[in-house]
Amino acid sequence: MAALLAGIAIMPAVFAFNQEPGAGPGLMFGTLPNIFASMPLGNLFGLMFFVLVFFAAVTSAISLLEVPVSWAMDSLKWSRTKAVWIFAGLCFVIGIGASLSNGPWEQKFYFFSKDGQNFFDVLDYLTSNILLPLGGVFMSLFITFVWGYDNAFKEIKIGSKNNFAIGGFWKMSMMVGVPLMMALVFLQQTGVLAKLIGQ
Repeated sequence: MAALLAGIAIMPAVFAFNQEPGAGPGLMFGTLPNIFASMPLGNLFGLMFFVLVFFAAVTSAISLLEVPVSWAMDSLKWSRTKAVWIFAGLCFVIGIGASLSNGPWEQKFYFFSKDGQNFFDVLDYLTSNILLPLGGVFMSLFITFVWGYDNAFKEIKIGSKNNFAIGGFWKMSMMVGVPLMMALVFLQQTGVLAKLIGQ
């Protein structure tokens, strides 16, 4: 609901100030600062907006950090405090490069674009277009061939009061549907699909 309300508030402002509509980092850190700089009390509204963005990012980061922290506690026998400090510190160091890549540390990299991308854009492209689809593929393959459908379904049903049964459609989706669709997404996002079909 909060994201929906934010979108309803942001997009009219983008068009009202004749800014280029878009999404992602360009909208957040390029278009919106220009809008706030052009409107009355823009400094105040800009400060309020990015403070809220900060808290949204922090709450999301807490849940994201739980994955590597839990892995380190189980596999490496680290304490929770040690794991949190190490992984949070790693994220902080990477975040320094990302936050300064549009300013003092601007440097073009040519891993994914002929025109070059700064460090922040490289991270955004890598996570959105490569790691997410590959993560979906590996997760479905892990459930299918390593963990097993029954174990996965027991985990899904934890805390549920409904006694529903696993269906053949779900098994087929995990075995064929998800890897195929995620592979297509990966090929499309990396430009390989366009080359294969001759575009």
